[in-house]
Amino acid sequence: PEYKQFGLGASVVMQLSERAMPHTYLYFDNYFSSYWLMQYLGKKCVYALGTVRKDRFFKPPFTDDKEIKKNEERGYVEELVSKDAVVLTKWYDNNFVVMGSNYVGKGEVDNCRRWDKAKRQYIKVKRPEA
Repeated sequence: PEYKQFGLGASVVMQLSERAMPHTYLYFDNYFSSYWLMQYLGKKCVYALGTVRKDRFFKPPFTDDKEIKKNEERGYVEELVSKDAVVLTKWYDNNFVVMGSNYVGKGEVDNCRRWDKAKRQYIKVKRPEA
């Protein structure tokens, strides 16, 4: 099959996933991630998770980064779910990380140990399952 209309990164993952068995888990970075890729893999029962570039996901209506930095502390998690079951999770640690998936979002939030420069010590920060 020809996947060029999905872009180079997504087409590489699509070609590799042709051999993937259903219920396989794939993880990739933002070069490969796109809304269409997550949707395509979900229809094949291939679970996908990866960092994303927000512009490849129709500019999702997340809360503004400046507002989050001003009003929230590290560990802030926000989740958006599309009608096609593609989930975007935005996590604020030192900076913002946006993850896209077709099987998991913030899920069970746990704590991780992170270094705080200002306090010069380790602190516990909430972390989403994605």
